Amino acid sequence: MSQRSTEALRAGMKTLKSNPRRALEVLKLATDDDPGMADAWLGRIAAGDRSPGTIARLADARDRLGIDLGTCGCDVRVVDLDVTFDIEYLRWRIEDATTAQLAYVGILLADHNYAEASTRLAGLGTDPKVQYTRGVLMQMTERWPDVLAAVAGREAWFNDTLLSRGGALLEAKASAHLGMWERATAAVEAACENTYAPDLITRDATFHKALIARAQGDDDTARQVLGDVAMRWPELELARTALADPTFGIKVVDHATIDTRVDPWDPTTGRTPEQRHDDQHASEARKDLADAEATLKAMIGLDEVKQQVRSLKATTVARILRERKGHTSTAVTNHLLMMGPPGVGKTEVARVIARTFCGLGILPHRDVLETSKEALAGQFVGSVETQTREFLASAIGKTVFFDEFGELLHGGYAGGDPIGQAIVAAIVPWMENNRDKAVFIAAGYPRGCQKVIASNAGLQGRFATTIQFSSYPPDKLIAIARAILARGSNIVEPGALETVLLEPFTRFYNETKVNADGDTVRAIDDLNNGRFVRNILEKAQIVRDVRVLDNLGLDELDLSDATLGDSIAENDLLLITREDLWNGLQQATPPAFRTNGSR
Repeated sequence: MSQRSTEALRAGMKTLKSNPRRALEVLKLATDDDPGMADAWLGRIAAGDRSPGTIARLADARDRLGIDLGTCGCDVRVVDLDVTFDIEYLRWRIEDATTAQLAYVGILLADHNYAEASTRLAGLGTDPKVQYTRGVLMQMTERWPDVLAAVAGREAWFNDTLLSRGGALLEAKASAHLGMWERATAAVEAACENTYAPDLITRDATFHKALIARAQGDDDTARQVLGDVAMRWPELELARTALADPTFGIKVVDHATIDTRVDPWDPTTGRTPEQRHDDQHASEARKDLADAEATLKAMIGLDEVKQQVRSLKATTVARILRERKGHTSTAVTNHLLMMGPPGVGKTEVARVIARTFCGLGILPHRDVLETSKEALAGQFVGSVETQTREFLASAIGKTVFFDEFGELLHGGYAGGDPIGQAIVAAIVPWMENNRDKAVFIAAGYPRGCQKVIASNAGLQGRFATTIQFSSYPPDKLIAIARAILARGSNIVEPGALETVLLEPFTRFYNETKVNADGDTVRAIDDLNNGRFVRNILEKAQIVRDVRVLDNLGLDELDLSDATLGDSIAENDLLLITREDLWNGLQQATPPAFRTNGSR
């Protein structure tokens, strides 16, 4: 503080009442010379300079408020300047550092600078005026839980009736927007309590009392109270709007909608429950598509199958995009045929398709319900169709995988196969009626499947896509074995897979027969292709484990011994030898297949 600024402050205060314009000019000299002179800034405001910049400089210099007036020799106190400001319903006088800051917060709120207002409030403690102002900030930005936190102690504000009632109205609004109706009702009644003439708090509290009643279904009370508000306060257009529109009311939000805001001060950036559900669905859809793609890519061979699945996906996506652009599509069936022998990945591909359709929004669920004739056949023929219908009813929105579809109808029955016919009778109308609500995948040998389809005119044309699977050739079976071993952290003696497995795999692949339906069936098909490989390796691992533990002394092992196994190299626990693999092959191969000859 300089002598010049002190003299300017004293001169400005002396002429403030008689000549405010002159006082303002002199006080500007004081603030130019000493920008930290809070009393000079307050004097400028009292002289008529209520610009946001001036109030901001006062707030920045607030810690010196009253100090320079006490030392400049003028008989003026801060309260004598009688500078006031408004925070919503309440008017306060600037009389200390806190109210100086609150005055600028009021400017920030009017300018919608909520982040800066929050920062300014953060350092002001828990004075009731501060808490109320914080509640107003949170109300303006619709952060309703924070409003309740701000006015949590408003019952103790009884020394200031207006402040207490203003806090009650904030609590009523926040509670109502959070659906806390009992608390909202009690708070709005407290806001309405007024021993003096009705004021703006009374008006707005009464208006919200009507909206709270409407939100709870009490339309008669709401209409009556709104009519009273419209008559007593005709300037409140919202009351007339609410009277004319019975849907006008309080919008209830949840905490999560507020918590998900991109901008904490902008209510429009929050995600509603519906939007969060859509976000979650979109995230799951992306994961479904990614998982389906990764699963398909990881499958050994199946190049033609993979291309057919990609074509199916492309066709579905293209149809969706056309519909988004306003091009209507005829109802499309998504039912499929998977023709091929067992053990070649049909079930896994069915899961890929289910995840793909779920990811594209064609199906709401990724579940694949597996079934067969044996699974659906009840104790009595008469119950088969009912049992099948019940199963299919549970599959709406999901994918049905019907394995061994070609086995549905067998000869040898007078008049046909009654069980298979009953199942088909239930399947046909379900496929037609739910072609856009579910997916039916029939799997089996080609001629067997075609025989079943030809048996019922309703089945013909029901399958939009046919995916052809082939038996795994020997090199692919070896590749499958290698992949299975890698997934299980197993290692195999170099060259053992080819030495032990290539010859029998080749023999099983080349040996063929024709079944009753006319399908060519390889020996490897009867052994279930990939499943046969897995069985061999599982048996080989058991042989390996017995060998390793026998060498350690299986019968005398003490698992409580912490040193048990220290003498075994890690590779010995993982290594599958040629002999292990050969023994696994012998155990997994049915006797009829162990030598060239009959099966």
